[in-house]
Amino acid sequence: MHNDTDDKHSDFLFGLLSTINGFDRQCPHPSQRTVRIQSVCSGNSSAYTCLYDTIKEGYVEFCSNRKDNFVRAGLKYVISGTFRNVRCSDGRYQPVRFWSNQSSVCMNLKSECNGFGETVYNNRSSIYDATCRCDYTRGYAFVSEPRNKCFCIPSEEDCSCYIKECSKNTTLSPGKFYLC
Repeated sequence: MHNDTDDKHSDFLFGLLSTINGFDRQCPHPSQRTVRIQSVCSGNSSAYTCLYDTIKEGYVEFCSNRKDNFVRAGLKYVISGTFRNVRCSDGRYQPVRFWSNQSSVCMNLKSECNGFGETVYNNRSSIYDATCRCDYTRGYAFVSEPRNKCFCIPSEEDCSCYIKECSKNTTLSPGKFYLC
């Protein structure tokens, strides 16, 4: 039995999906992925792929019969003439491996180390979050001693700093919990 209401709903859904596909510059959010898999690949989740194309400078979604592999931690998977692994973008990191058809975005944003008295200790890894330290050269020390005496990991511990008063003719230096 044909129903005019069903036609209106399917027209609306088709229009909505076309709009999402036409204007969204990202792959679908995990909550919307099932709908896109149904629309693009007739429900075949292992064939559905959404990746960033460096030549088109945008995300593309398609069905593929190729075998997906894991992308190593610290990398993301993109299309650049061919499929390839590349290092995470600045400001992001990927601590675990994931399926190559899942995403072209490394999952975590790096901490910025921009709190009161904080400065970057190390931000070179694409696998781990940035590490921060208190700027002892300007008199800042950790409020709570971090696991490592020289730096802290903002995504795992408190990196708050305060101005530590030192006695006359002494300065703060890095050492066991910043000594005067």
